[in-house]
Amino acid sequence: MPSEISTKPLSSLVLGTVQFGLAYGVANRTGRPDIGRTRDILDLAYTSGLRTLDTAAMYGDSERVLGECGVNQWSIITKAPSLERIDDAEIERSVRTSVHRSLDLLRVDALHAVLAHDSRDMVGDRGRRFRDALAAMRADGLIGRIGVSVYRPEDMAEIEDDRSQIVQAPFNVLDQGFIQSGRADSLRRGGGELHVRSVFLQGLLLMNASDRPARFARWAPTLSRFDERVRDSGLTPAAFCLGFAARQADVTHCVVGVDSAQQLSELVAAFNAGQSADIGASDLGSDELGLIDPRHWKDDA
Repeated sequence: MPSEISTKPLSSLVLGTVQFGLAYGVANRTGRPDIGRTRDILDLAYTSGLRTLDTAAMYGDSERVLGECGVNQWSIITKAPSLERIDDAEIERSVRTSVHRSLDLLRVDALHAVLAHDSRDMVGDRGRRFRDALAAMRADGLIGRIGVSVYRPEDMAEIEDDRSQIVQAPFNVLDQGFIQSGRADSLRRGGGELHVRSVFLQGLLLMNASDRPARFARWAPTLSRFDERVRDSGLTPAAFCLGFAARQADVTHCVVGVDSAQQLSELVAAFNAGQSADIGASDLGSDELGLIDPRHWKDDA
């Protein structure tokens, strides 16, 4: 059973920015926010106490948009594109080029961290070359930490904990595998940070039952149990989900994305409310990849 702790500060919320570069999420009805809305979100986030942004080279125009908004005061985490199609001899040059491009687009002098967007880039000789390139840039003061983004606990099987100072992974009331597998505990004991994303399962857990896409009908009993638990808690779905994730002892940061300043205000309130409640949801975990892993979502499922 996942362990829980007392409340975390708002600085443990990381503002995800994929929405600034792409129309993202199963519940997204408004598309990408324009530059004005994006500035409003960033201003409110910083005023509220958030200090870290999560982006990636593969998030469409996200890095460029952030650079236009001005983000020098933020700690920024980005992710390097997959090296799968890069020749071994070109890996280090490719990594350096990618990081410098991110720095240029973001208009900042240094990054808080660079993560491998493809977990396979941290394994074997490819992983050694990737880490060597980032280590050199770290020595030059261009980046602070090195890490990896993963999807499932097994993605960490060949990655030693001390090689990833930050691991970003999905975690929510339905997808609890990363903690229940023991991977998160091992990371924490090694001094690493676990940044959890998909706390709302791309918005699915925030939707009314009647609004959920038909593809999820086969998991109606599981989702109904979640809905009932939320009702019994007296919390909003957002507060229930955020509170459950944030109170985990092995979670250091929660990555959340929004489409408007109003959504951000609601999430900040939900974060505070959720952490003040005693949320028991460890029994809601599922291993049905068709439900918990968006890579398996299909329109005809």
